[in-house]
Amino acid sequence: MSFAESPGSPPECDSRISGSDRESECDNESEYDSAESGDAYLLNCVSDSDDMVGTSYTVNPVLMNDIHLLKKTFPQSNCNYRCLDCLNEMDLDISFPTTMLEKHIADAWGLIYGEPVVIHLSLNQRSYLDVEGVKIEVTQKGCTTGVLMQLRRIAEEFCKKQFQSLSNEIVQAAVDSSSTDICVCCEVAAAESTTNDAVQNTPLLPEDAKKIPDLGNGFLVQLYLYIERRLLTLNSFCPVCDICHSNFVCMMLKPVVCSNPLCTFAYHALGVMSGAADTTVSEPQVVNLLIYFTKAAVKSVRNKIIFEPYPTIVHPTNADKLAIHPGEKDYKYLGEILDKMPTVQEMLKYNDGELKEILKEKHELCYPLLRWIISSNRSHIVRLPADKQLTFMGTTHQYLMRNSPPLQDRQFRQNKDKFGSVFAFHGSPIENWHSIIREGLVVASNTRKQLHGCIKGRGIYLSPKLQVSLSYSGLSVKVVPVEEPRQLRQRKDASVEFIGGLPESLACIALCEVIACDSLKKYDDIWTCDQSDFVCTRFFFV
Repeated sequence: MSFAESPGSPPECDSRISGSDRESECDNESEYDSAESGDAYLLNCVSDSDDMVGTSYTVNPVLMNDIHLLKKTFPQSNCNYRCLDCLNEMDLDISFPTTMLEKHIADAWGLIYGEPVVIHLSLNQRSYLDVEGVKIEVTQKGCTTGVLMQLRRIAEEFCKKQFQSLSNEIVQAAVDSSSTDICVCCEVAAAESTTNDAVQNTPLLPEDAKKIPDLGNGFLVQLYLYIERRLLTLNSFCPVCDICHSNFVCMMLKPVVCSNPLCTFAYHALGVMSGAADTTVSEPQVVNLLIYFTKAAVKSVRNKIIFEPYPTIVHPTNADKLAIHPGEKDYKYLGEILDKMPTVQEMLKYNDGELKEILKEKHELCYPLLRWIISSNRSHIVRLPADKQLTFMGTTHQYLMRNSPPLQDRQFRQNKDKFGSVFAFHGSPIENWHSIIREGLVVASNTRKQLHGCIKGRGIYLSPKLQVSLSYSGLSVKVVPVEEPRQLRQRKDASVEFIGGLPESLACIALCEVIACDSLKKYDDIWTCDQSDFVCTRFFFV
């Protein structure tokens, strides 16, 4: 096997080279070639392949032109290729910088911020688009998150449809007709990128993310623009069926499977999510918190109103049957399963296989329900380390909580630059947080979810004073004095701290950032904001 040394004219395999010599030769040559050395050739490429007759492994000129256009239009793609002449294949790597996302968003999705996501394409280097079939892998160095599998499915579906409808002749004709000036072509395509400042100031709706970009700069530029848009809106689509979620779900941060039973089954059967034990070990306090939220909502007298979403769980021993689903809600049954679930401290003793068996002994649905509680969480929740905690809160149960998706987060920052922002507390009973972390803070005034009335009008209720928000949290006790810093520090030094006690004995408070515009109404210590997009959770305290 030998690697191409110049675009369009790779050497043929020499049958006289022995296997060991051939490997040695490959090791001494650069694995990747650059298209830049063939600029003159590339700019004059045509789809006519008559010049390739009699040459077994010539690289298709339309493919080389597409590579050139991609490198010119999006230098950040770091487009590299390798010609495998004996197989008549080209391996093509296209990089997508994760810096287009905010760091907390990349963290929430399990991506490594600053490390590019790379799409690997294996193409027929002679026929290119004239033959169906392209192998695709999506990777990120040091990362195995399920988001990469979701991106691969998206890329596979896009390439499958485009390869069925396109040909080398169609692509070359589109490139030829778009402009005679390659610089103009590249500038127009780059202007469509979501990383372009003008585009960033225009909200990208989830339904727009699936629109097929223009073909005037070749198929690879079209692919790059499409994947870039999809990367920014992953949270808006089911990772299995790729259908857009409802508006409420689209507004949340983490990707999650839709409620379709077939998607639920495929999601679990394909192993897209990590084992429950893995998450429990890495984030024990957060898992503990999620279980408390679910238990409080299930056992609430208002469960029929506030326990949303309701779980959809495939029966562990009969894949054709749903053990739990919204069509037959049974809150008492769910409560019984939750009561049999051991504490997180107990779960920490086992790996995923052992934990599955232990929970099965408690109840056959304990483990599936635990997985659902973890995987359905759509907010990014991280326990604050001791040196980052806010001492004036008087509790060590402090968390970073973010739930805005990339596009909403970008709009929030733009509004913040325009109007400024302020911080305020939001208190709500613990039973409501099961829904809040999955659907976000919503304006519940004059709806069946309203609990405290709306004496100050419609909107999300906030306060600059902790004591006022505590009264909305459902905890009817006096505010305890803030501990001395030394006492608080001693409590923080405990190796592992978990929330304990009955759910109804806990007060839950969020510290939110609010856009300081006309939508924010201030009535002394009670504020309201009737635009949910203008309120973002930042910290959470128990």
